[in-house]
Amino acid sequence: MLWNHGRPFDLPSHAERARQAHSMWLTWALEADLEFPRIPTQAVRDGGYEELVTTTRGRRVCIRWWRRALAAIERLTPPALKDD
Repeated sequence: MLWNHGRPFDLPSHAERARQAHSMWLTWALEADLEFPRIPTQAVRDGGYEELVTTTRGRRVCIRWWRRALAAIERLTPPALKDD
């Protein structure tokens, strides 16, 4: 949901800024000599992770993976690319 708090909201410019920031981060990440968690590429319908997420242990594995992935992004992103 988008909240603009009564200010004029220019969605295309916000979207373009988001694409530029993402592009900058991806360029940096691909050039960096760092090991990021891998993103699953196989759909569940093609034999992906359906069995994994149907078990309690599997769901814990997925939660841990996402926590580690997001923490790695935060830890490894250079300050110049952070939106602080």
